[in-house]
Amino acid sequence: MEEILHKEEKKRVWDAVNRLKGQKKEVILLQYFGDFSQKEIAAMLKITPGNVKVLSYRAKKELKEYLTKEEGR
Repeated sequence: MEEILHKEEKKRVWDAVNRLKGQKKEVILLQYFGDFSQKEIAAMLKITPGNVKVLSYRAKKELKEYLTKEEGR
C-alpha cells in the first residue's frame, strides 16, 4: 500500500512539473532531476545565476499552487 501511495505522489509531482512552461520547467528539471548547481544551469541556459534563482523560486511557487489545488479536489 505504501509503495502505491508513493508512486501516486511521484506522478502528481511529475504531472505538476510538466505543466510548467519554458525556462521554469528547464530549471526545475536540471536542478532537481539533473542535480546541477545554479551556476551550471546558468551556463547551460545562457542566463545569469540570479535569473536561475528567480526562475526556480517562481517555478516552485507555481508547483505549490498546482499541488495545493490538486489536494483540494
